[in-house]
Amino acid sequence: DPTDPTNPTDPTNPTDPTNPTDPTDPTDPTDPTDPTNPTDPTDPTDPTNPTDPTNPTDPTSPANPSVTFSAPSVGATVKGTVTVTLGGSGGSGSGYTYTLKAGNTTLLGTGPSFSWNTTTLPDGPVTLSAIVKDSVGRTGSATRSVTVANQTTTPPPSGGTPPPSGTLRLAVTQPKPATTVSGTAWAVMWLEGSTSTSNTYSVTLGGKPVGSVTTASRGPVSLAYDTRVVADGTQSLVATVKDAAGQTGTATVSIVTSNGVAGSPLPSPSPSPSPSPSPSPSPTPTTGTLRVSITQPTGSATVRGTTWAVLWVDGQSGTSNTFQLFADGKLVASQVTSSRGPVSLPWVTTSTPNGAVTLEGRVKDAASNTGSTSVNVTVAN
Repeated sequence: DPTDPTNPTDPTNPTDPTNPTDPTDPTDPTDPTDPTNPTDPTDPTDPTNPTDPTNPTDPTSPANPSVTFSAPSVGATVKGTVTVTLGGSGGSGSGYTYTLKAGNTTLLGTGPSFSWNTTTLPDGPVTLSAIVKDSVGRTGSATRSVTVANQTTTPPPSGGTPPPSGTLRLAVTQPKPATTVSGTAWAVMWLEGSTSTSNTYSVTLGGKPVGSVTTASRGPVSLAYDTRVVADGTQSLVATVKDAAGQTGTATVSIVTSNGVAGSPLPSPSPSPSPSPSPSPSPTPTTGTLRVSITQPTGSATVRGTTWAVLWVDGQSGTSNTFQLFADGKLVASQVTSSRGPVSLPWVTTSTPNGAVTLEGRVKDAASNTGSTSVNVTVAN
């Protein structure tokens, strides 16, 4: 009976749950309006729907934005304060915000222009890393390599000693060949052929180590040494340098040591700025078992550029004394020497923010005895 509503096999019965063409059957796979159908092309929550705007594989979804550098140019040499300019494109096409790093330092601002004080980083290669974010949160990135060069290395004056070996050019401009030295003397060195920001200078006298210092400076680098570690007579003063890349250089000067008569330390090294220590330093407040004094710079002094700190120690044991210089707690120079003073350490003040700074000198001897002292100065670059 085709009109019998209770006939379960009646193909025209709209309420027959087994009827495959029944539009109200929720399990009908051909029903395009069934919201539970996983292959329904109109289902906005279907993760396989290629036109679903929330589908990450949707080919019609906008691509990630990109960022480019307008300035500085690729491989540019920069100094002082420079402007870094970025540009964004693609993605949502609007609402771009930018993040910029110089090395590991994040610069303040949201772009697209940033002001970068290059003196906060040491001279040498620096990678600028930029990130752009569009209005929907998609990101893109780019990098640019530049070279920071805020220090100017002056060639050694005429009469410098040519380096006999090594890939780096090292010159000793003090002492001159055949100079007679006594007590505590000074070696002044200059370096060419390296852009490294970490250069280790060492000096030996008669084959005995008498001092070393690690600094970003390429000259003048002054190092105090004790001439009393060798016998009187002609001795070879050998200066060596090694940069962060492992390149080396050597220079040798033949001098005459004479300590039969006690003498005062030689004058401070030149060229300026150079330390001018007093043979008898005035003690300043100190902590630790060693008595440490800073005789230059004096308290409340204003400093700029490369400044020389002059340290002295009394009460030490042994002939290996480690002198360290800190600016507001940051290590800025160190030297290991047998000298008790004067010991001069170069401080590149452009690496320290302008304003009041606590300059601290620390000394540790061969027996691990320590001492420290400090002075307050003002940096004004």
